[in-house]
Amino acid sequence: LGLKHPDRFSIVYGLAPGLFDENGLVEAMETWNSMFLTAYGAAFAPEPTKDFPHSSIPKLDNSKSDNLLRAKWENGFGNLKEKIDVYLQLQTPLKAIQIVYGDSDSYPWIPKGCKYFAELLNENNIAHELIEYPGGHDLGLIRNSFAPFFANNLNSKEVETEAKEEAIEETVEEIVEEE
Repeated sequence: LGLKHPDRFSIVYGLAPGLFDENGLVEAMETWNSMFLTAYGAAFAPEPTKDFPHSSIPKLDNSKSDNLLRAKWENGFGNLKEKIDVYLQLQTPLKAIQIVYGDSDSYPWIPKGCKYFAELLNENNIAHELIEYPGGHDLGLIRNSFAPFFANNLNSKEVETEAKEEAIEETVEEIVEEE
């Protein structure tokens, strides 16, 4: 989301984020329970005309219809090369990107995806930090990285100024609409 909207998100912090490498979807699906599969499908490949849960789960059988569905699923946590290409075209650089994960994550596709994403960022000369901590998929990872990252990368005066500028723009728009 941050890559798609760098004008709204000046920094990106990912804590054990859902990022797929080239095999991420297949590996991830092996670790997800039915509730997560259903939620992921509804989020990234919704089918509103279908009965609840309004989505389908790919069978990974290489059929034409399944490959179309799989492409939608891949686009959720995957297609990172394309997402980086779109980000670069926006020409609005993020001030900071930090990806944090545990070296013993119970979802083995997460460390792989984080490393893959960092490789792609490196290939595109996009500044970032990739931090591996000892541990798993838990909130313990947040202790040493979350607050320092935001404290070091968000300037409160800058945030205040941006908020004021946004409020002024909204007020001007309201005045123009009234006239």
